Amino acid sequence: MNVRTRVAVKTLAWAIGFAVVVALAIAGGHIVTKKIEEWGDSGRLARHGLTTVGTVIAERSSSGGAAGMPDVVEVEISFTTPDGKRHDFWDKGRASIGAEVIVRYDPENPDNASVNSEDDDKVSIVGGVVGGLILLVGAPGVFLKFAWAEYRRAAKA
Repeated sequence: MNVRTRVAVKTLAWAIGFAVVVALAIAGGHIVTKKIEEWGDSGRLARHGLTTVGTVIAERSSSGGAAGMPDVVEVEISFTTPDGKRHDFWDKGRASIGAEVIVRYDPENPDNASVNSEDDDKVSIVGGVVGGLILLVGAPGVFLKFAWAEYRRAAKA
């Protein structure tokens, strides 16, 4: 392989690596943003939320993603607010179809509802923020570490 080909291959590899890191950082930023929004929703439920009884009307599970991760199980809950309007939402958890569950909901925005405790919600949110930050900061950090090492190696040559 001649010098031009090696330079072209190396440049292409670095460009692809940079594109992957940018995509991971964007995904990490999106995750962090969504989880911060969820933190606000969860806090609003804790401060102003009302409780009522809801009914499980459906269940679904999806792959946990990476190998060895447990499946994510969600239930669809239906509840009625005092004004007689029915609201349906999906939340993480396990329950038999037809089971009655306690629902926390925001009276000003009943679509902001949960069957999980505030602590469960916060643990999920913090885990998501940590994962998002790893993608947002960690991936570019590792890329820059290797780029700097390559630059120093090339400068010595």
